[in-house]
Amino acid sequence: MGVVMSSAVLLGVVLTVVSPWWQVLTAAAAACMLSHALFGWWPLLPVFRSFGLRTPSEINHERYALKVLRGDFQTLPTFTTPDERAALARLEGEGGICFEEDVLPDAADQHVVQQALEVAKK
Repeated sequence: MGVVMSSAVLLGVVLTVVSPWWQVLTAAAAACMLSHALFGWWPLLPVFRSFGLRTPSEINHERYALKVLRGDFQTLPTFTTPDERAALARLEGEGGICFEEDVLPDAADQHVVQQALEVAKK
């Protein structure tokens, strides 16, 4: 997007020497860039999509959809028991497991936290 619109602005500025009507091209390209900067929408995007071009976010969504279909995420641990969910909630809510002086962490808490840390490292 940036290369196309920047090229259009430069072309419009250069062609202004030929005719002042080329300033319309410069203004239109600048308006497109402003629209994209403010609203995240580019007026020429439907034209480029008709040629089969996609945005980087669309490509990333397709990449993750293909990974799901391939089964890449099936090996992730799931937290199904109430004790595992409670241990994960403590981990997420407090930025880690909080060890109180009176209460020692049990093996289930440590196991859930270890699984979550291993998944986060991958």
